[in-house]
Amino acid sequence: MDNFANELLQKIFEYCLPTTTIESIPSRRIAPFVLTHVCSQWRAAAWGHPRLWTSLCLKPRGKHNPIEFAVGIRESNAVADITLNRFIYKAGHWLKLAGSLPFQLYIDFPVGTSYGPTALKLATILLQHVIGPHFHRFSYLHLATMPRIMQMPDPAFPSLRAVSVTRAYMQVFNHPWIDNGVLVDSPSLQRIHLDFNGLPYRSRPLSRIFKGKHITHLSINACLSSPAWLEALSLCPSLQHCAIAIAQEEREAHEQSWKGGIVTLRQLTHLAAHVRGREAEHQHLFTFLQCPSLQNLTVVQDCGDFGHLSPILLALSSSSPLYDPSQLDYLAIVNNGLDNPSNVTQRIINSLSPLIKVTTLEMGNIVDDYDMFAEELSRNPTFLPKLRQLQLGLGNRAVGARLSPLNMTWDVLHRMIKTRGVQAKSKGGHWNVTLQYNPQDKELTGTLMKRTGWDGKSGGADSHTRISESLSLLPFIIGPTMLYPSEWLP
Repeated sequence: MDNFANELLQKIFEYCLPTTTIESIPSRRIAPFVLTHVCSQWRAAAWGHPRLWTSLCLKPRGKHNPIEFAVGIRESNAVADITLNRFIYKAGHWLKLAGSLPFQLYIDFPVGTSYGPTALKLATILLQHVIGPHFHRFSYLHLATMPRIMQMPDPAFPSLRAVSVTRAYMQVFNHPWIDNGVLVDSPSLQRIHLDFNGLPYRSRPLSRIFKGKHITHLSINACLSSPAWLEALSLCPSLQHCAIAIAQEEREAHEQSWKGGIVTLRQLTHLAAHVRGREAEHQHLFTFLQCPSLQNLTVVQDCGDFGHLSPILLALSSSSPLYDPSQLDYLAIVNNGLDNPSNVTQRIINSLSPLIKVTTLEMGNIVDDYDMFAEELSRNPTFLPKLRQLQLGLGNRAVGARLSPLNMTWDVLHRMIKTRGVQAKSKGGHWNVTLQYNPQDKELTGTLMKRTGWDGKSGGADSHTRISESLSLLPFIIGPTMLYPSEWLP
């Protein structure tokens, strides 16, 4: 590689780096620094390519473990100030290597004192004196940190387009620096992900955050127990993707009701809602069904019985002019409640009948008679006529001896695919059933796998049964349902 020009090395380095999603922080934060320790040629090539240095992660490893940051320095927590000064210099050098390009910053200092005073002092100095002057360059900011290190004078983020606040306690989210600084003073902000660990969150700051912005992607993992969040969403006319968790008490629905709608969300195409199974929560979801552009709908229920899903099913089959479920292309309904459904398959069929454009359907612990469902698909060409991908399962509950296998036989899956050209996948209990189609060989192959471990997942041998048959089917791709898709964030 000595004969490679620096420009070629730089391209190789750039394409070999891990992606910039949050999940890849452990591998990405040190990768550019390692490149500079191979040889002088690689160091010159890496230092001369600003795109390699546009992400910086600040994250300690623990009180009794070394501190490891993006610049690759490892020191004990008992080091003197000279070590802090050296690290601060290298962090500043990292920022300079990025030139004038937009910058992404990951700060992960969890709440508590287990990371020691040295880590806290280092983070405070970095934010106030090293990173602070570069706030105007930030395009993405990830925060999981202590509020004390956020105490800096009125930071403004004119270029910030995405922010993620995760894995912290309420004093972080209710801290003025969050409400008044990052989220409010960011006129270019378009994507927001807030993870409150399922804790309640004040709805009033949401209005201050959304006002005057063009929010397109919003993900909130919190107990939005006040209807005020609906009013706040009405300030997001450009919203396209929304993932929310709702925890509405029945008494709150009567005491704090909001009579408006969110029909202003005319651009909303994707909605993922996580509910606990109360009637009032589903009433709020009805307002989303009025969005004329809604094409992708996911509803996950954590508790309660199956009966609480009936309002959603009734809304899908409603002839009211306020709802137009015929525009849906993707529908996923998952019941993670304790009760298994019984005698509801015909209701499900009736509710799904208006969905004439749905191509992908996922149901978890919803249908109790798969033979009836398969028979309807086989004999009725007007029932889900565009369906090309079907996934069935028991939801996301822990798999154990208490759960019985799905009562779907291999013949049922095979019949659905052979008659309708639908790719099906079933999982849950002790059985995993998958049918796949090879578009090149026009061959349908399937696998029926029984897991013999006590927990249904491990500890025993797997038995496989395979079939193949030449069929003229369309190719599909099966993927799991994600309530908070990572692709929403940069």
